[in-house]
Amino acid sequence: MKKSSRWSLLLVALTAFCAAGTIIGFGTGRAEYDIVEQFKQAVGQKQMSDWHPPIVAVVWRCLYGLTGWIGSLFVCSALLYFTGVLLTAEYVHRRLGSRLGSLGVLAVSISPWAYSQINIPWKDTILTGALLAGCGCVMLIRRGARSKRTAVLALVAVGALIFATLVRKNAIAAVVPICFYLSWQLLPIAQRTMRKLQARSSAASSSLRRFVAWLAGSFVLIFAVGGAAVVADAGIARVWHVKETHQEYQVMLDDVMFSVPEDELNAADVTPKLKKRINTSRALCYERGVFYDAYWNCFGRGHGGDYQPIEESHRQGLEKLWRENVITHPARYLSYRWSVYRFYLTTSALEYFQYPVNTAQEIGFGTGPEPFERAVKTYVLDFGVEKLGFTFKPWFWLTGCVLVAAVALKRRRAAAAVLTLTASAFLYTAAYFPVIPEAHFRYTHWPAVAVSIALIAAFTEHFRGKSKRPAETADGPLREKTSAL
Repeated sequence: MKKSSRWSLLLVALTAFCAAGTIIGFGTGRAEYDIVEQFKQAVGQKQMSDWHPPIVAVVWRCLYGLTGWIGSLFVCSALLYFTGVLLTAEYVHRRLGSRLGSLGVLAVSISPWAYSQINIPWKDTILTGALLAGCGCVMLIRRGARSKRTAVLALVAVGALIFATLVRKNAIAAVVPICFYLSWQLLPIAQRTMRKLQARSSAASSSLRRFVAWLAGSFVLIFAVGGAAVVADAGIARVWHVKETHQEYQVMLDDVMFSVPEDELNAADVTPKLKKRINTSRALCYERGVFYDAYWNCFGRGHGGDYQPIEESHRQGLEKLWRENVITHPARYLSYRWSVYRFYLTTSALEYFQYPVNTAQEIGFGTGPEPFERAVKTYVLDFGVEKLGFTFKPWFWLTGCVLVAAVALKRRRAAAAVLTLTASAFLYTAAYFPVIPEAHFRYTHWPAVAVSIALIAAFTEHFRGKSKRPAETADGPLREKTSAL
């Protein structure tokens, strides 16, 4: 057996060990109100709704039907995450020729900031696993190689990206760079297929054609992924009679309540009942010192699983207020949105969920072996949050996107993969600007994992040492001037 194959087996064994330890150690996984709500929908105790992604409830329903175990979604989430980790580690080993770098990928995958969210099957951690698996498949494609392996990797990657988009709607921002990368990997195959139909031309026009073809292929993939997600979501809604909750009105409510002055609100042409409700709720929010997520904090819904939509009688008024009193004052709107986004960038909450909420314990969620739980709590909270608190702040990873991308451009090592990961993380974080609801660290899980792995890939030459043979790099062409397409 070749040394490279033996090392691949070692990576599989180490990743399997981490996955098994995580699954056994955390038992059923943690659960809070969102998870409890989705479990009740999965087992038919509540009507399925689009408050949280219906695809998660559908997957859980299938898993629970097969296993009868409440922790099946957590196991699926953990396995998806570590599959993505293994694929990216194998990329660093096979394509970049760095064994130490591949171990670095495994190490950062269980770093305090990455491991802190793995014990709960948030849609955010499921998203991280799906995006990581998709990226890993794209990275492992040998650029321009026409083979069954390439076709399988490309199809699995597209499937993972569609699933990621179904899991979280704003994931499309993170998916875009990965589609560009996949298009770049497959471009030589498309060129060879079309070569007989192309007339000979100058090198300049040929280069322009390649660039246009790359862009066209990228947008085709983006629309294919987005379109497939929309069709699948509509199919799920029809088959499982998914209830619409109109969450977009939550965002409108925040914008109206905290950016429109009271006198302007009172003069608006909406029902007196809505005006009174907003004014009363705003005063309560300010009294509690919060200026975001008004639906839960002060509008009257409260916590505990009451996922009912804003009253239909208020929706038309909110939409009218948002259209006539919010977006017509862009400076005021941007000022408010920046204040919330800045709070998100500099604050961190729910870094580690230690115990299931009471309602979760009542239906069967529990903790794992006590020594493991105590060790992970010490590792994540006492070491990670206390000693490395900056790694749990979104601003750190947003800055890291730019710095790591700059390193990749300068050194020309694994540039395509690194730029894909950092761009995906950056766009995903930036996309929260108009909609960020809370300062939970789970919203930053994908950027933290993506930038951590990108950093390892960017410095692979330091891990290679004296290698007797060049790495089988899929990103090698980026070192040449012609690689810019």
